[in-house]
Formats: sequence, C-alpha cells, structure tokens
Amino acid sequence: MLRIRFNNGGPLRLNLPRADQKQAVLELAQAFVAFETSRAEADRTPFTARIETAVTEAIASQETAQDQEAARKAASEALKRTQRTAKRTLQQMRSLLAGHFADTPEQAQAWGFMVRQTGRSAGQILMPQDRAEMITCLNEYISTETARPEAERFSKPPLADLVILRDNLVQQQQSRNAARQSRLQENGRLETLSSQLSEDLRMALGYLMLVEFDGEPNRNLAQWGFEVVSRAPRPPREEMEGELLEEEEAMVPEPA
Repeated sequence: MLRIRFNNGGPLRLNLPRADQKQAVLELAQAFVAFETSRAEADRTPFTARIETAVTEAIASQETAQDQEAARKAASEALKRTQRTAKRTLQQMRSLLAGHFADTPEQAQAWGFMVRQTGRSAGQILMPQDRAEMITCLNEYISTETARPEAERFSKPPLADLVILRDNLVQQQQSRNAARQSRLQENGRLETLSSQLSEDLRMALGYLMLVEFDGEPNRNLAQWGFEVVSRAPRPPREEMEGELLEEEEAMVPEPA
C-alpha cells in the first residue's frame, strides 16, 4: 500500500459528497463508472469493478425500497378503510348485544366485548378502542358464534362477513408491516453500499491522482464525475502565521 498526502494549498480543490449523502454518492459513482467503462480495461482503476458492482446493487436496492414504500402506503390506506368498516360493524354488533342482553349485559363478554363493572355506567357494553382490540373482539365473536347451533346464531351482521372483515384486517396489517420491514432492510443495505462507495471513490480518486495527475487535483478529474473547483485566494502569509497547511491523506494499493 502507498500512503499519499495531498496538499490542499494548490489552486484547485475537490468537493466529495459525505457517505451519508446517499443520492449524491450514488450519482458520483454512476458518473465514475460511465467514464471508466469508456476507457480500455487496462487503464481502469483497481477499484472500478468493485464500484460498478456496488452501483448495480445500490440501484436495485433503491428501486426495491421505493417499491416497498409504495406497497406499504397502499396496504396502509386499505387497512384504514377496513378499520373504519370494522368500527361501524362493531357498533352494530354492540347495539345488537346491548338489546339482546339488556338485563344481563355481562353475557356480552362471551362475544368479545368488555363490560363496565363499576360506577354509574356499570353494565355498559364497551367498544374496542384500537385495531388490536377490534381484532380480538372479532375473534371472540366469531369463535362464540361458530360454536353455537346455526339456527341460534345472530343473523346480522352475517358471520361469514365478519370472518372476511377480520381476515382483511389481519392480512392488510401484515402486508403493511412486511412492506415497511422490507423497505427498512433495503434502506439499511443502501446505507452500507453508500458507505462502501464513498470509501472506494476516495481510493479511486487517490489512485487517479497518483497515477495520472502527479498527485495534484486536475480539472480532467471532472470526466470521472468529481467536482473540481478553484480554491479561494489564500490570505497573506503573515495572517497565516502559526497555522498548519491543510492536507488530506489517502491509502491506495501500489500499482502492479
């Protein structure tokens, strides 16, 4: 390995995106690969093949994350609609049980509803408050109704409709959660690839500067996608007394 030290006191400087600037890193890597593949294979840097592979993987990961986010949003909206339907249906079920068990409201607990035990509202059949409680209530109601003789079951809402409603709630929640988890995994993979690309691009830049540009920033590096800009004039030397020259350091493999 060679250690090369770049003096940033020259007339040109290079602006590189940070590793956490994933899109900027990916765009730089794409530009780098595009120019490298236009050159003879023997002239390419030792890092080109690795960067090209990482770019392909990063683009695929980015697209998958976008697809999973779209799937999550679709499942989330479907789940919200189904939950609103479930709330209306559960209100009907509650009213049905409140009328059927007017004198013995505690019996409604067998159908999945909680009943207030104390206070002035004692005996009131309570509505489930969130999605988990709704699913639990539907499960209990379906289980109780399924165990009863068909002739004794409540006709409305139909048991078959409640089964479909419960299954939709569960399935849509699972689909939303699975899409969200997949998106998070792809985002994590993209962060790893971005960090790898950032490091490899710096190594490739060091190699190019060493092999092709005598260790100095050169405007021709823009062909690889690197941003090369003029350095602002430095202050007079007397104003810099006691200051150290700015330097950057990179490690690159020795050319074979």
